[in-house]
Amino acid sequence: MIAVSFPKVTNYDEWAKQLQAARIIVSCPDEVDLKAMCAWITRDETKEKQAECWKELKKHMYLLGPIPRHVFDEEAFTERCGAVRFALQSINEGTVKEHVSRGGESPWYSEDPSHKPVKVVREIYAGGVILFNAPISACLEERSLERLPSVTE
Repeated sequence: MIAVSFPKVTNYDEWAKQLQAARIIVSCPDEVDLKAMCAWITRDETKEKQAECWKELKKHMYLLGPIPRHVFDEEAFTERCGAVRFALQSINEGTVKEHVSRGGESPWYSEDPSHKPVKVVREIYAGGVILFNAPISACLEERSLERLPSVTE
């Protein structure tokens, strides 16, 4: 039997203590995966239509990251952009460390990463593995950092 733990850290920590629990890490889709999906979806279209689809998809990925359910569907994309805008506006002095780490600080750590515009990153080093949150796209990283001066002043 395979059980997937909800991404709340305390749930995972308790589940991991159980007998024979094993960590399985699944990589999220990246640009290459989504380009292949785009090619498959537009396989019966003209080259121009395929190029237009890819251009639109790249714009969506730049803004939101490579999340298929948000970048392929225009309605879901618009809704997620609104949610991201709200999340960015919600960054304040009390919550800034949940969203951004600055030089010398420990990596982000969140109880509910699936509800934030972040991705979980796995860093492998000689002593083991560390998991932390990072912005899901370059645009979101820039927009998060833009919030810092207004929060820290």
